[in-house]
Amino acid sequence: MNLKKFSLIALPLLMLGCSDPKVNTETTNTYQNYNGVDAQAVFGTVTYNEGIILPDSATLTVKLQDTSRQDVSAIVLAQQTIMLTSNAPWSFSMNYDPSIIKDKRNFTISVRIEVDGQLYFINKNRIAAFDGSAIKVIVSPVTGLKNTTI
Repeated sequence: MNLKKFSLIALPLLMLGCSDPKVNTETTNTYQNYNGVDAQAVFGTVTYNEGIILPDSATLTVKLQDTSRQDVSAIVLAQQTIMLTSNAPWSFSMNYDPSIIKDKRNFTISVRIEVDGQLYFINKNRIAAFDGSAIKVIVSPVTGLKNTTI
């Protein structure tokens, strides 16, 4: 087995083994006919550059979406919500049904951090879901957050 194939297998396992036991994760797969047997995973980390500490009521939501169609809402293929009880960076991993992934479509990752239901951080750049490596997301504050004390 070559090093590239090994790293693609070992990295998700390593990330699972190093997860913070204080992080409460709940994964919701939103596509139909998911049987879990032939699932693939998309994974990565989320962080931010602001020098603030989020309260324990903060939640991180990561979505795998089909954003191919411009005139309709994105189709959510998988979603993970994490209660943020530790400091950044945070790891995510979402299973998806590979049979729903079609060529010539755009699949992206959408990330948001909310505190008590209010949006605080979001990714502002397009993040490709399948570029062959672990996804690294840096979220930015929403307008007006810089003057907000959490």
